[in-house]
Amino acid sequence: MSLPTFNFTVDANNAVRTNTYRTKSVRYGDGYKQLAPSGINNKLDTWDLTLPLLTASTLVQIEAFFDSIGQHQNFEWTSPHGSRGAYRLTSPIKYQASGLDRDKSPRTTVSLSIEKVFEYPSAPIQNISIVLASPNTIEGDSLTATITRSSTSELVNTLTVNFTVGGTATFGSDYTASGATTFTTTSGSIVIPANQLSATITLTSIADSTVEPDETVILTIVPVAGVSNGAGSVTWTINNAANNNTVLLLHFDGANGSTTIVDSSPINTSILSNIPLFSSVSKFGTASLGASNGGTLTLTNNSYLDNLLQNDFTIECFVRTLGSSGSFNIYEDPGKFLIQLSNFSSFAQVSVYLNGSSFGFITIANLPLSANFQHIALTRQGDVYRWFKNGVLDDTVSNSSAFTLSGVNKKMRNLGHTNLLIDEFRISKGIALYTANFTPTTAAFTS
Repeated sequence: MSLPTFNFTVDANNAVRTNTYRTKSVRYGDGYKQLAPSGINNKLDTWDLTLPLLTASTLVQIEAFFDSIGQHQNFEWTSPHGSRGAYRLTSPIKYQASGLDRDKSPRTTVSLSIEKVFEYPSAPIQNISIVLASPNTIEGDSLTATITRSSTSELVNTLTVNFTVGGTATFGSDYTASGATTFTTTSGSIVIPANQLSATITLTSIADSTVEPDETVILTIVPVAGVSNGAGSVTWTINNAANNNTVLLLHFDGANGSTTIVDSSPINTSILSNIPLFSSVSKFGTASLGASNGGTLTLTNNSYLDNLLQNDFTIECFVRTLGSSGSFNIYEDPGKFLIQLSNFSSFAQVSVYLNGSSFGFITIANLPLSANFQHIALTRQGDVYRWFKNGVLDDTVSNSSAFTLSGVNKKMRNLGHTNLLIDEFRISKGIALYTANFTPTTAAFTS
């Protein structure tokens, strides 16, 4: 059964607390007196309270409160020191007329004494912590921030945790948040439900092709007096892959026959491949991609390749072409964009297709058959597309068409038997690395 609560405002500056310790004594014949605590609860904790200058309506409420409980029933009260407990009235209530206020209404000052019956146990201070699933991610990726409370004794209650939002990234344009009760550019809050120790916020960065510095999001817990302690801040760094522009980098290094292909760009694309590596010959490193036995290499999670043709870009690799007929799609976004290399008996031909049709200007870009690796590159700068063979500009065309790519299942694919090896495949988004004749790299690509 809950106790009635005394919520009236007392004069905290004149509230007097008195502690009296009850004892019992025994006096012996020689005059010696022995003292001991009187009972288990021997401390008498009393308050002398004043409620100054009450209006007539407040006075009526106070009288009604004490008329309902008298001196025999306990009531709940929170002292000026913040301790909450059960108290009872121990003295007559004194009402002293205190003049009139400005509108000539009478004011009354009330004095009374109360005694603590017992004090409620203090609610434990809850330690609040925040942890990021990963402190660094690439644009377009998501991560979680988990906010946890330490106290299991308070699980029956919900807990609202407030936090500040800072850093160089802007909420709404650089990233989004879900799971929080509120989230703005400067602050937020989340409710840990009853019977749960934690709650989670999901943060998702927004991918774009803008070249800009890496950005940060800083979440800092705001402590609540008497309820929770904060556990500092966490910082999430959004790595902007457009800074170095490399969104795909395949070295094709590994054991002979292996189909494990690793993306060494900051994106770390997941790759599924059944095209084997060929360790006997390579331009750089330990192996190259062998295309003589068919197969497909699929890029499964690289959103940075989405809408590639809507930005400046560079696609380049080294190829080794030998006789035997067949075709190999060096880069394919199904039905939209394709670079295809075909082997013939006396030469190799590179074709470029956009939106499923021939682009027209490099459908007869021949490469000599050679046991040496040759560098090929396709770049876009504005509306100008350029094709390079071994660092020499081979053809240029302007095309202002708007291309929309699906962004799924981008591939390298063997369409038939062809004696072809590929090494050092790199895509750079947001930049045309080559606009005039150049000297191809003499070392493995970097990001």
